[in-house]
Amino acid sequence: MGDNLKILCRDVPSVTKLCVDIGVNRTQFNRYLSGEAFPRPDVLYRICARFGVDANILLEPLQPREQDPMEQTTDEIYREVMSLNRRPFDHYLMPDAMYRYWRMSFQRPGSVYCSMAQVYTRGQTKLWKALDVFQQPYRPGTKRYARTNRFRGVLIQHFDGVSLICATSIESTFNLTFFEYGLGGQTKYYTGLSFLTRRRTMDSNRLSVTVMERLPDDPALWRDVARKAGIGPASAVPPEVLDALQRLPDRI
Repeated sequence: MGDNLKILCRDVPSVTKLCVDIGVNRTQFNRYLSGEAFPRPDVLYRICARFGVDANILLEPLQPREQDPMEQTTDEIYREVMSLNRRPFDHYLMPDAMYRYWRMSFQRPGSVYCSMAQVYTRGQTKLWKALDVFQQPYRPGTKRYARTNRFRGVLIQHFDGVSLICATSIESTFNLTFFEYGLGGQTKYYTGLSFLTRRRTMDSNRLSVTVMERLPDDPALWRDVARKAGIGPASAVPPEVLDALQRLPDRI
């Protein structure tokens, strides 16, 4: 609706007069333009009558959206990379489910980070979605913090494991992980190596073992795991998981 209104208003001499004609104030009309609000049926009727269109402007674009050159290049690279994964994803080996994962903290060496992720399928693509719950600045050097840092990624299957490429909208760094199947004979676990794409610093990590556990379909358990998410001591981690996490020396 907002995009369509912007197109319709291109040749309007005075937006203020337009607002008077359709019976809304300028502030409310600006909310229509930004997509924050939608007009009442009577106002929508007057807008449609004024521009000679119908109510489909609420749902359908007046003009096909032109793809940004950068967006087009990114899509081409993505398709090229994904085409390397010729074999279909074997969902039996990593089914769609909720997962709990642990890794050594990148920010606090010696501590363990635990959180929860969702693995799901959209079309032919296996996707990953997770939240980091510790504070992260929206931009480096600023004091405005997000409550959660949303991670999204794509999973690519190989004959001996699964690669995960994920990132956030807040930071420009990527998290690259390769998971192997199983841990100590337990198929609900996946063990891997995670690498954060940033320069090495003396007081942080950028490489860690990661262990992921497939959770049963139990919303009560999911809530409990979510409430306990965050950075904590190694003593709170199951022994078999902690043993796997400590296979790498600290501060690599």
